[in-house]
Amino acid sequence: MVEKSGHRTVRVILKPPADQSSESQAVLDDLVTLGASYEGMHPGYLAIDIPPDVQLERIVEYLTASGRQWEHADPRYSELYPDEQDESDAARG
Repeated sequence: MVEKSGHRTVRVILKPPADQSSESQAVLDDLVTLGASYEGMHPGYLAIDIPPDVQLERIVEYLTASGRQWEHADPRYSELYPDEQDESDAARG
């Protein structure tokens, strides 16, 4: 990767899946209204794309208020492996 795009990604679990529930589909429709988009191979587990001009906090507040299970999907290397230095840190000394 040369440069981060500014997009953020969260993963959402919809129970029941959107193809079986108008309530779950309404959550996806609301996310689109808030400026996000989504994709996934299963209507119960989706990746939500949050463009740079959409406030992450609005999406997080909405998902939390709706009671959906979600998680950030694009952590930094240092967040995944806090005890290791990445190559760029090691190169800087």
